[in-house]
Amino acid sequence: MAERRPAARTRSKAAKPEVVPAGPQTVPVPLPVDPEPESGTGAVEELIHAQLQELRAQVPGVLACLVASSDGLLIAEQSGELEPTRMAALTATMTALAAQAVQATRRGDLLDAVVRGTMGNLAVFAIGPNAVLAVVSDSDVTVAWLHVKTRPVVEQLLLISDRFDRFFTP
Repeated sequence: MAERRPAARTRSKAAKPEVVPAGPQTVPVPLPVDPEPESGTGAVEELIHAQLQELRAQVPGVLACLVASSDGLLIAEQSGELEPTRMAALTATMTALAAQAVQATRRGDLLDAVVRGTMGNLAVFAIGPNAVLAVVSDSDVTVAWLHVKTRPVVEQLLLISDRFDRFFTP
């Protein structure tokens, strides 16, 4: 006699709720339509700080962020417990090395680079050829989410990057 198997159970597959990271969903703080090019470094620095604050508000787990020149000079920062001038220099070095790797492999111009550690990430984003945004995050922040939220900030900073040189004149 043939062995009888129990009927297969069918489980209703309930739709899994979409997981959306918590936090405000507006990105980023828009710059004025025509930022005043004649304004001093204070106005430019305020615009940069507004972008950095918005990024930190958008992405819980961002521990520090800074903008530096491609030469490693600090422009603006919200560094938390990190030493900002050292971070600016390391960011410039990392960016230069990543840019060389991109060029050597004929992949165009550098957009960004990420270093992942056991306790978090360091991501650098080119702001044109002369400046870079560095973002330090804890390990709970996914690199993809960081890219989604950081790219609009980079675009806003690019709009005023021609005025970053004011930070370096004696």
